Amino acid sequence: MQTELQNVPLPKWLKEDVLTFDIDNILSNSLYYPSSGYDGTPIKYFSGNVHSFIYADYGFQQETLEKNMHKGLWGYHLIHNESIQKNLFIPSAWKKLVRPDSEERERMDLCKTFMKPPLAHWAVYERDLDCSETHGPERISLFFIGGDGAFTYQALYLHRKITPKILAVIQPGHGFGGNYTDFYDDKKLFYRSVIYRDEPDYYPEYFFTNIIYHSWLKHKNLLKRIHSKREKLFLWKLDDEIQARKRNI
Repeated sequence: MQTELQNVPLPKWLKEDVLTFDIDNILSNSLYYPSSGYDGTPIKYFSGNVHSFIYADYGFQQETLEKNMHKGLWGYHLIHNESIQKNLFIPSAWKKLVRPDSEERERMDLCKTFMKPPLAHWAVYERDLDCSETHGPERISLFFIGGDGAFTYQALYLHRKITPKILAVIQPGHGFGGNYTDFYDDKKLFYRSVIYRDEPDYYPEYFFTNIIYHSWLKHKNLLKRIHSKREKLFLWKLDDEIQARKRNI
């Protein structure tokens, strides 16, 4: 948990003895991580600031998911494990609101070998009894979607006019990682999807990334540097002027 961000109480839906998937609950005050792989970095740093983590990557495979989805969750054990049908989170009326440019479409064809059959899996973890409250929140929700990071963002957030609290772009894979687009580029599909609803209320409040120089022009305030021997990460916040215009819907 980051002390620069508000510590949010565990939501009621995540406290229940019988857990029920509800996409509106999952999206509320969430962290969205496209091209995530099984990287537990956002959970390591932001559990407690948010309780719902949404990972999207078209390289997910069902046979390896359950072996890897616990990464970054030391001190927690699995209490709920469920495959989720597409109709429970992707509206039947949904259509692509932002489309790739010609370069992205060309690269998309080249990257098809990296794209696995779509899947969706929801897991909930509970803190081990021998770990104190200082270790992390009582429970963490983790929703894995095997799909394109930009189009998944459109289907989940844009369609419902919701925005994640934190957007993480750490390992976008646009070099040799099999991603047809560059998530750091403000001219490309993902950035254009995030700012599609050009209103302050629909911009993520925080942008978490591993590069100091980026072109996400809505996020100009460097809130924190996280440096260790293994990683360099940067937490950015919305521009002050934009933040002042948010209605906090």
